Amino acid sequence: IGPLAALLLLTIGADLRLVFVVAFVPGVFSALFASRATEVAPTAPPRARPSLWAGDRRFLLFLGVVAVFSIGNSSDVFLLLRAADVGLSERSVVLAYVMYNVLYMLAALPLGSLSDRLGRAPVLVGGLLVFASVYAGFAFVDEARWVWPLFAVYGIYIAATDGVTKALIVDIVPQEHRGAAIGAHGAVTAGAILIASLIAGILWDTVSTGAPFVLGAACAVTAAALLPMALRGATHDAIA
Repeated sequence: IGPLAALLLLTIGADLRLVFVVAFVPGVFSALFASRATEVAPTAPPRARPSLWAGDRRFLLFLGVVAVFSIGNSSDVFLLLRAADVGLSERSVVLAYVMYNVLYMLAALPLGSLSDRLGRAPVLVGGLLVFASVYAGFAFVDEARWVWPLFAVYGIYIAATDGVTKALIVDIVPQEHRGAAIGAHGAVTAGAILIASLIAGILWDTVSTGAPFVLGAACAVTAAALLPMALRGATHDAIA
């Protein structure tokens, strides 16, 4: 809905400044609603517990796999730039991004449910391989018409990895460390994506506009191969 609203505003003549002002409003309401949320109080008294980093090494290995993948997972802005580079108009780029979000929305619940039945790792590996195929496509695409199916498939990747990754962390980390573990995952991901975007910008300017996507595809395939080994011995939900 957000990208469509932005496109509508631009179509009727609004400038980008107004688009950002409008986007600010639902953000404020979201913060107000979140402040009203309540949590269930713990039923057991606090007790001494080992550090997150002193626990099961599978989580550390999993973070390593996440870092390998994220080094190639540059900002989605590069996908939009690549779409424009092969001839998609500005409005078409926005619509392609809307389509990506629609496919993400439609596939998230079925793929999350599939991970409950098959295990997290198979769904995550599948999502990484989908990412690799999409990035390989963006690396070599030379006609605007191919951008549409690539963005559609890209929505499947995020649906197979976003929520499922957090569910996997919950599976393999003790309850008292789950919040810290998800925070550590976010920190590793954000740091690696920052580096990935810097590398992608350098490759874009000095090698070719397709080079960042070749790197991304290679990192995703490598992470897909390493993931089952990192989770070896995890619970059934994580790697069955």
